[in-house]
Amino acid sequence: MNKKNDIYKILESKFGDRFKDYRKKWDQITEKKVFDYPLHLNFELVSGCNLNCEYCVRSSSFKKIKEKIISFDKYSEIIREGVKNNLYSIELNGLNEPLLQKEIGKYIKFAKDMGIMIISLHTNATLLDKKMAISLIESGLTLLIFSVDAFKKETYEKMRKGANYERMVENINNFLRIKKEMNVDFPLSKMAFIKNKINYNELVEYVKFWKDKVDVISTSHFCNPFEGEDKYEDIEKRYRLDDFEIFPCTEPYQRLLISSNGVVYPCCSFFGENFPVGDVYKDSIKNIWNGKKMKKIRESINLDKQLSFCVKCRNSMKGKE
Repeated sequence: MNKKNDIYKILESKFGDRFKDYRKKWDQITEKKVFDYPLHLNFELVSGCNLNCEYCVRSSSFKKIKEKIISFDKYSEIIREGVKNNLYSIELNGLNEPLLQKEIGKYIKFAKDMGIMIISLHTNATLLDKKMAISLIESGLTLLIFSVDAFKKETYEKMRKGANYERMVENINNFLRIKKEMNVDFPLSKMAFIKNKINYNELVEYVKFWKDKVDVISTSHFCNPFEGEDKYEDIEKRYRLDDFEIFPCTEPYQRLLISSNGVVYPCCSFFGENFPVGDVYKDSIKNIWNGKKMKKIRESINLDKQLSFCVKCRNSMKGKE
């Protein structure tokens, strides 16, 4: 089930011409149009995750985790700069579980009050208790995406190491109930399912269970983040279901990712961490966006001779040829 078009209609009815302008610019990105400022920013407000999934990049040896938090002052400074430069949307995710930031509602509310149109986040929902649910709803969050990759308890807990299936389902259902009781349209809700060899035969049941509960269900293909590591082949054999068409990458024309330690990366791919393009404690987002490193990426993206991290990103999606 996919109500993507319906969601666009809801957002257009809510935000009017500004949303239309946003989507028009987003479409222009496919033509390699570069605007003076990113249309979208990802914020990794806090590092870390409460789960330890074996197919996740966080279990990779190249991801050296340092517990860091973006201060509210630095975040506010970036949001103010973004608003002045017509920043349309933000996502409060990096390679982390965003609800580890217990005050995340404060961050969302500030962005909403300042005029950021679309605010979203992905969560595994295991930390989504009643207090957090109310905070997310009241803060002005636009879209809440639940990363749940299985229908059966055994499959889910095999893939999501450290998670409890019953608690996850209860948390999502409670959130949806509270939202209904509060009689509000936002945040819109979405279930996100990554297809692989272990879970693909549960997709029909998964959709049947969630389709009348949430606004949209999306599926995506498995990505293997372990190229160059001993576990690559093992993960590939156990999880790779199929290859899929690789479309031209537009991320260097649309977004930046700000990690919890302030280092800025050119995309939301985990391989982007091999090519930092700036630091928010040393420079502004606008300067980083228009800097030499971002220009170098745009000059090589989608060509035969791409930067090494771009090649690895593509391999993670389709497997090695």
